[in-house]
Amino acid sequence: MRKKLLLCVATMLLVTACNENESTEKHTSKEIQKERKVLRPEKPEEIRVKLGMPFEELEKIGGMRKKHSPAGKWGYLDFYKKHWDIEKPAKIILTYDDTKTLQLPYTIRFRSSADSNRIKKGLSKFQLQTGITKADLMTYEEARVKFYAFLQDLLKQGWERALRYSQPRISDRLAMHYKLTEDDMYYLDPSYEPTLEEWKKLETGGMSSSNYWVLHYKSKVFLRINLGVVPHKTDPTLASYLMFITIRDGEEEGMSYTKEREETKWKETHVDDVKRYLTYRKEAETKVKAKGYTIDESYEDYVIDPKEW
Repeated sequence: MRKKLLLCVATMLLVTACNENESTEKHTSKEIQKERKVLRPEKPEEIRVKLGMPFEELEKIGGMRKKHSPAGKWGYLDFYKKHWDIEKPAKIILTYDDTKTLQLPYTIRFRSSADSNRIKKGLSKFQLQTGITKADLMTYEEARVKFYAFLQDLLKQGWERALRYSQPRISDRLAMHYKLTEDDMYYLDPSYEPTLEEWKKLETGGMSSSNYWVLHYKSKVFLRINLGVVPHKTDPTLASYLMFITIRDGEEEGMSYTKEREETKWKETHVDDVKRYLTYRKEAETKVKAKGYTIDESYEDYVIDPKEW
């Protein structure tokens, strides 16, 4: 009888222990799942855009703020704006040339607009603020390498340097020297990777930094990059970098050379406007050659055909 009693007690203790172990395992499993869920990185918001898209399509994007700015002869209709936290940037995917895309995965500001005189053609310009990487602060060397890798990737995809018709044709290291010593608004050569010393001499001051690289794709899409640099207050080896990017179509670029932004008038004056700006270039090149600069005769200007727009 005593043996049976002991056997029953032992059995009860074993069952209790098993239940406790099972409960503990379930609890542990839930905790692990919960922890994994917390640690799993959130997928960034992804927005796909294309020049010429109807502005109504942006209404489908959650959180996009609609705004109408005063529009006149020189005005723009500013339709949509959206901001993201720097810790949770968005991924903007711009489609151009039908199939090719430009991906900007660290975007914190997005703005779209269209010229008030050609709104029926859809959105003609996008402006973004995006990081070189997700990290806010970087060493000068890390930023230099990553930024120029970004530029080289653009060149491999078929983008080309786009100087203004009035700017002298200076390339490679001479272009960097000219920007640093002669004209701080000069468009730098995207094919040239500066030394670390040259990189550190770029303009600082965030958005007011005048570090410009401008490229075009088949004279139809124009990409302007203004690199904002803000040195760290206490650590001289670090700086904060942000790219201020403007993407616009060929008609927007063509209009920038004329005083008449109306759709028909800029087309009528474009050829003469280009000739006028090329005269300014000739004068500028005469001056820089006198200072010892070499003119890059191999540089080819983009050609905007008003008939295509």
